[in-house]
Amino acid sequence: MVLFPFTINKSFLESCNHPITIPKRYQAFLISYIYQGNGCRTIPIRIDPPAKRILEGEIYYGISSFGEYYQIKVLGEYPSVYFGDLKVGDIVYVVIARSGEKINVKIVSPKELREKIDNVLSPTIKVILRKANPGTH
Repeated sequence: MVLFPFTINKSFLESCNHPITIPKRYQAFLISYIYQGNGCRTIPIRIDPPAKRILEGEIYYGISSFGEYYQIKVLGEYPSVYFGDLKVGDIVYVVIARSGEKINVKIVSPKELREKIDNVLSPTIKVILRKANPGTH
């Protein structure tokens, strides 16, 4: 699994393929775990955005004046509404995971991340409150 933060930018919201460039510092993990050691190629993926509609996509491999890069792209044309209420400056987490031959990319919105953290912390907080206030729950 590869996990990294991504700051929503104008090109992500306005471009029909909603590109997310994978930071160079995560490329070794990407090649090792997702590409299984055989990088330098474009591969198909499924993208699970915050709006919960699964989209077909790819991890595109390219070379620019800055060198090699990998970029997550949606295939087809989808408006930014497919990505929920994200706006420029929001920070999301991008999770790339391999399950057998399938590669899934999950884009976790700030709202969803807060809910997941609350769900994890909620049982712990309830136990602390019970211990602090015995007999009240």
